[in-house]
Amino acid sequence: MAKLLKVIGMSAILIAQSALLLAKPTKSRIQAAKHKKIVVDLSDKTLKFFVRGKLVKKYAVGIGKPATPSPIGTGYIRSKGDMIFRQTKGPNKGKIIIWTQIKIGRWVKIPYEEIRGFGMAIPGYNPFQYYIHSVTNPENIGKASSKGCIRMAIPDMLELYPLVDLRTKVIIKL
Repeated sequence: MAKLLKVIGMSAILIAQSALLLAKPTKSRIQAAKHKKIVVDLSDKTLKFFVRGKLVKKYAVGIGKPATPSPIGTGYIRSKGDMIFRQTKGPNKGKIIIWTQIKIGRWVKIPYEEIRGFGMAIPGYNPFQYYIHSVTNPENIGKASSKGCIRMAIPDMLELYPLVDLRTKVIIKL
């Protein structure tokens, strides 16, 4: 889903475009995904990751605002990859942004390869519209401010990303 994102230290507003992998998972990864589950609880704005029914990790997340709510239902992770940000204004319009910076106690330069996400397929919803992805504005975590995507802090996504396989079950509930 296209997201507007104001980058600290730059006046441009950027649009995130997905460059997510649609590769076929291997047989072993399909088997591994059968034992994994992501549960997003919209009421307390959390994402929980389970393996074989055991809670492995819990994260605070941002969710869709009332006018553009996050989807509700059961589906699966259909894609994984980097989120690409492009300039939307000025002489560099359309050019890929290769880094941004965030403030986590201090200013940290983040290469765009670390802005990652998962594409979700939830029956009844556009499968190319909703993502679980990291954001550079940590103040959005714990709030209902997205256009339906589930937003995570960059360090949290970097921790979760290698644990999740394509076809991992996703449950989004109220």
